[in-house]
Amino acid sequence: MARTIKKAAPKERREIPRRMLYPTGEAAFLLCCSAAFVREEMDAGRLKYVVRNSRRFVPAFAIDDYLHEMCSGE
Repeated sequence: MARTIKKAAPKERREIPRRMLYPTGEAAFLLCCSAAFVREEMDAGRLKYVVRNSRRFVPAFAIDDYLHEMCSGE
């Protein structure tokens, strides 16, 4: 006698609110690059950041601005 396999219902996607500040590692994930590259871009002044408790965070608007500049070739 064969078993019947029940398929699990697909999970619902939840809307996750966008953060205002991203740690370097998460900014790297969003930009599809390494954390070292993000730090290099910050040091070169091409990616804006803020310092909180001696750690650098990338604001959400800075990620958007960076991508816009990279796509427009400025």
